[in-house]
Amino acid sequence: TYVIGCGPYSITEFEEGSYTKFEANEDFFLGTPVTKNIYFQVLNDSTASSELSAGTVDIAPISSLSDAELTDLESKGFTSTSFAEDSYNVLFFTQGNTYPTEFRQAIAYALDRQSMVDTLMDGRGTVCNMLMTPASWAYPSDGNFISYDEATAKEKLEEAGYKDTNGDGYVENPDGSELTLRFAYPTGIAVREQSAVVIQENLKSIGLNVELMGGDFNTISAYIMDGACDIYMMGISNDTPDPDCSMWAATVGTVDEDFATLCMAASATTDQNERKEIYKDAAEQLAQSAALIPLYCMDSTFVYPETLENYNPGTFNNFYEVYKWALYE
Repeated sequence: TYVIGCGPYSITEFEEGSYTKFEANEDFFLGTPVTKNIYFQVLNDSTASSELSAGTVDIAPISSLSDAELTDLESKGFTSTSFAEDSYNVLFFTQGNTYPTEFRQAIAYALDRQSMVDTLMDGRGTVCNMLMTPASWAYPSDGNFISYDEATAKEKLEEAGYKDTNGDGYVENPDGSELTLRFAYPTGIAVREQSAVVIQENLKSIGLNVELMGGDFNTISAYIMDGACDIYMMGISNDTPDPDCSMWAATVGTVDEDFATLCMAASATTDQNERKEIYKDAAEQLAQSAALIPLYCMDSTFVYPETLENYNPGTFNNFYEVYKWALYE
């Protein structure tokens, strides 16, 4: 099989689960690439640091490394660059659940999202308040959003009629029946798995009993479709610089019609400044309804040798001007 394209490189070798070799296209319309061959290697997060140090790889994503490990690599002649990912994580309420607004707000106030960023990601991330990456031109950098406030979370629960009637430390449903929130989350990404535990602890602190249900994407999807979970966490990709939140109108509109209307209005105008203002209004509306709860956006961090020239990746293009990349000994 031959891949036909007009890019700066073409695939010349492929070994499933191991590597892909790219060879420079000498007829590339912007000029022959500086680096003749580029290899994409399958890399385990746990060995990224050692492979960089050993010289078996030159560039590696190391978002899971600690600051201490980064400092060690920098002492060996490496440097790093970070930028917001084009995806973000969201806490959803399974469709069909009829939790009152105050209940959803209680959960939003109970989540210490900034602590997740600071402790689980060593600060390499951003708390999200809208359904788009913070790298987007349309992302609202400020507004009337919900922040962590355990006391307010408990007040909201009580307003909604959820109280601990038997003294076991957990609230019951307004009708007095036992309440357990089944929380589904995808496994395979360490930070996301750790976030699930933090969320469980955050909600326990306000009296909510949470059962964790981890699994791969297909398993979580089945839980959602079958109504086997009450809340779930998912990563959402937004791989275009121009956001379009109208896709959320149908999903969120059943709970928050105002948010859905604002999203549709933003997609109906071509005035960029107007769209940005509408998205800010939509983010503030979403914060108040808590129809779903944006959590955080992780940073992508890449480590590379100081001698690598013209390497300038970004949120929407990790291979920006790859034909200019040049690595010198």
